[in-house]
Amino acid sequence: ILLAGVGAAVLVRAAPGTMLNAPKQSVLAAAVAHLGWQAWKATRVAYDDPGNPYVYAHTTRDVPLLAQQIRQIAACGGRGNDVPIHVICPDDDYWPLPWYLRDLSQIGWFDRVPAIAPAPLIIAQPELEPALLQYLYVEQPPGRRSLYVPLPPSQRTKGEDWLLRPNVPLRAYVRLDVWDTYRRALGNPDAHGRPQGR
Repeated sequence: ILLAGVGAAVLVRAAPGTMLNAPKQSVLAAAVAHLGWQAWKATRVAYDDPGNPYVYAHTTRDVPLLAQQIRQIAACGGRGNDVPIHVICPDDDYWPLPWYLRDLSQIGWFDRVPAIAPAPLIIAQPELEPALLQYLYVEQPPGRRSLYVPLPPSQRTKGEDWLLRPNVPLRAYVRLDVWDTYRRALGNPDAHGRPQGR
């Protein structure tokens, strides 16, 4: 904006007099229209598109959808807002999830896989998946190991990851018994009660 203002001032001063007023006004009007179009596109259309070089590292449209689905799954477990959830992100890079999940009372926020019993719902960054698999399927004592299934992301997201912010993916996992209860509550589980298309 500052550079555009300086350019406009230089253009107006470079050709004094009334003879060039119409061309100057046309150039300035075209520049304002172009900058306005870019601003509209950057803030209204591609505000969470990783290809947008001006994107601010804000929440994507996935986060409210993830929070809504977590609440729906929690409600089906019979404990409502008291269902245990673990959010595991290196360097505590999970904001603004605490805001979107603020009504859930049993959330643990971790920067590494914790050394406690796994929660029925786990949200983690993909880079932690090897450590998470070790934690769930090797470190848990026999008889306490549960199968977890990935919570499919929104249809807008391509791939297996939810997006917290542009270029900050998340993966959500649900313990199988909780997932089956949720699918039954929806009234449309597949033949095995497993997530489809994964």
